[in-house]
Amino acid sequence: VTTELLAGSSPAENVCWIVGRAGTILRTTDGEHWEKIPFSAEKDWISVVARSALAVTITSRDSHRYSTTDGGRTWSRQ
Repeated sequence: VTTELLAGSSPAENVCWIVGRAGTILRTTDGEHWEKIPFSAEKDWISVVARSALAVTITSRDSHRYSTTDGGRTWSRQ
């Protein structure tokens, strides 16, 4: 990615979530290959708290929080 990455969280040895500007949400489940997780809005994400490869809560610059328990297929506003 070419956007600025702002926060990361690693709940397991090979699992990591990273978030950043312009709606960037990235995840690895093997510690090597990264996938971009889609989100419906291009918010600047400033915080991420991962509980597993599937469960994470992210916070935007404007203090909105969203959670997923299915790896980012669906998001719920908190």
